[in-house]
Amino acid sequence: MTKNDPLAQDEHGIQLDILRILRLKGLYCIRVNQGAFVLNNKGRSRMYFKPTDVKGVSDIIAFKNGKAVFLEVKTAKGEQTQNQKDFQSDVERAGMLYAIVRNVEEAVDACDCLLDDRASLFMPSKTGPILTVDGAVGRPGRRKHK
Repeated sequence: MTKNDPLAQDEHGIQLDILRILRLKGLYCIRVNQGAFVLNNKGRSRMYFKPTDVKGVSDIIAFKNGKAVFLEVKTAKGEQTQNQKDFQSDVERAGMLYAIVRNVEEAVDACDCLLDDRASLFMPSKTGPILTVDGAVGRPGRRKHK
């Protein structure tokens, strides 16, 4: 495997590639840092900083023209945690778009509705959003892959 082999790339590397390409395409993107880390408080004590209080929040949120897509980035073998599945359900229940992506191409495909104003094709129905996990398109139970 080479350095550019998608199977060899970790989630952080995939996230950086996705952010770079989506921003080049004109989307406003936010990388959501999750988890706590230690800050040294002038050598006296440690402070714990937690960037968000939402468990399972997606890695990237892409915006354009008042629309958003929540992207959960995974490696080729990565799987969602239960918190991430719960967050996905919350996002979809709120009528927003969510996709699990494993590379730049899947992220661009998931964000196509933002790039060419086709979001009306992907808006949620009473049975849930049409854009579903792993870039599949179709209502839950009747999924068709692109």
